[in-house]
Order: sequence, then C-alpha cells, then structure tokens
Amino acid sequence: MTQKSNKLIEVLSRYAVVSDDIQDALRRLVPVKEFGKGAVLLREGNTAGECYFVLEGCIRCYYLKDGVDKTAEFYTEGDVASPVTYGSAEPSPCWLECVEPVLAAVGTPESENEMYVTVN
Repeated sequence: MTQKSNKLIEVLSRYAVVSDDIQDALRRLVPVKEFGKGAVLLREGNTAGECYFVLEGCIRCYYLKDGVDKTAEFYTEGDVASPVTYGSAEPSPCWLECVEPVLAAVGTPESENEMYVTVN
C-alpha cells in the first residue's frame, strides 16, 4: 500500500469504519495525487470530469467577473471540491486552483460508479 493511499484511508477512517474490501477498492479505483501550489485543476469553460477529496492542502474555487477573480470557496482537509457541473458535459463557470501544495483523492463519475457497484 502506498503512503498516499494510507493517507486516504486514514482520513476516511475518521468519519466511518473502512472495511478491508472498501480499502482494497479505494486503492484500486481512486488515485491519490499531489498537486503543486498554483496548479490549475479546472479552467472556466472546460468540462469538470474530476472531483477532489482534499487530504492535505487547500483548493480555491473562483469565478472571473469583469476580469476580476471572485473567490467562492476554499476546500481544505476533509472537503470535497466538486464543481457544480461535475460529471456533465456543461462547461464549468468556475476555476479550481491549488493555493498551496495539495494531496487529493481524485474521483471521476466512472470510478464512483465502479466503487458503488464494488461495495454494494
């Protein structure tokens, strides 16, 4: 088991019992990735095909209005950064950017569906 997967299991275990079967499915289906400070995870106008469960660090969601960025939310440890258009073909109205180094579990609609089928 990788150190990154350990962190995912550790954080989830604070909220619920994570069985061995679920741990195995998480390791197989949910990648845990590191992103540097300033990394753009989603740009306005792109489709939001991923969501992020923050294990360490901080992600900022913001909108551009008349050339000025307006912060809508910050996501920190234990938060899920899931844009309103996540999983749809609609373009995102917002940006997601790492304001510090981030370690996050990365979900997709496909991995979420497979996870649901696996654990039920």
